[in-house]
Amino acid sequence: MTGKKVFINKTNKDIRIVLFIREGSTPNLQAGIQRITLVPGEKRVVEYGNRRNIYLNGLQIRALKDKKVLSRELYVDIRGDFIDDLLNQNRYINVIANNNKFDIHGFNKK
Repeated sequence: MTGKKVFINKTNKDIRIVLFIREGSTPNLQAGIQRITLVPGEKRVVEYGNRRNIYLNGLQIRALKDKKVLSRELYVDIRGDFIDDLLNQNRYINVIANNNKFDIHGFNKK
């Protein structure tokens, strides 16, 4: 079994996402990265890691706007912190453009 999330691009830009995969359950230990690109409006199920490495340590999002790079990075500092919960307690991750920055929201469908 791998980690699995649904990423949703709610922006009007192509976005590139780098997932930082955690080694085991301890933050800051890295098991690798995975890159994905989503076009505007795209919703994609993304599998990452393996049986032992199912958590995310962070993510990086980038897009071009008027020849400028927009980016947002989130990294887990401590297990159970806001970013850890956002990335690892939610099945769905929305990426929303808000002016010149990205907002990231997580949720679970019932």
